[in-house]
Amino acid sequence: MVDFDVGYSVDQPSTWSRFKESLCHGCSANCCTMPVEVKASDLVRLGLLSEDETLTSLKKPAQRLIREGFVKSFRASTGLFMLEQKSDRSCVFLDSQRRCTVYEKRPEVCRLFPVYVGPKVGYCPAKRLSTQSTNRGAASGSNRKNNWGSNNSNSPKT
Repeated sequence: MVDFDVGYSVDQPSTWSRFKESLCHGCSANCCTMPVEVKASDLVRLGLLSEDETLTSLKKPAQRLIREGFVKSFRASTGLFMLEQKSDRSCVFLDSQRRCTVYEKRPEVCRLFPVYVGPKVGYCPAKRLSTQSTNRGAASGSNRKNNWGSNNSNSPKT
């Protein structure tokens, strides 16, 4: 059971904690509930776009990815795609255990968050977990990289 901090909100960076890697152990993937804009190169790495599709207009591939449920929108002026989110606002690539199913292939913005990018660089929307909480990484000594992303499924919605 996760204790919710009074005054904590993913939508309010002023309530976030200063980032340290140990926050990833037992995290409930709160950063994965934030809107994510990605580049075509990220979608190629994820296996959702081919290199050839990136050589011409991205409008048709964007329409396909929207129909398939991976992308919410595409902004031609910036070349950025907004990833789709599930009804609970979580990323389409999170599984039912809130693990990233594409961790090794995740978008660049996910790789850089929160150390180099984000609404409050250097801060994380992780909630502190109570001692009664399930801690996903600390007990086993595994790290986030090994703990997240063991499943490489690309299914958009579960």
